[in-house]
Amino acid sequence: MIHLDTNILIDIVTAGSPQVEMVRGWLKEGKKLAASAIAWSEFCNGPHSSDQKNAVFAILQKKNPWPLPVRQSLGLGATLLGRHSLVLR
Repeated sequence: MIHLDTNILIDIVTAGSPQVEMVRGWLKEGKKLAASAIAWSEFCNGPHSSDQKNAVFAILQKKNPWPLPVRQSLGLGATLLGRHSLVLR
């Protein structure tokens, strides 16, 4: 299993990124990909569209559900909490 960090999640939706081919290669080889709730939250905090977020989530779900007790909604919830805390500062 390969755990992707936030940078790779971002690169997956960045046009021309060499990491796209690397991730495609892993998927073709049948590698299982995962990301932590923290990486997912950091990715969701970026300026990404819903379509981009859904595309990355689909890649992570492609071969198997995340092995961690993580749901997309938890990462999004962490994102909202992080944004809310910025407002309070």
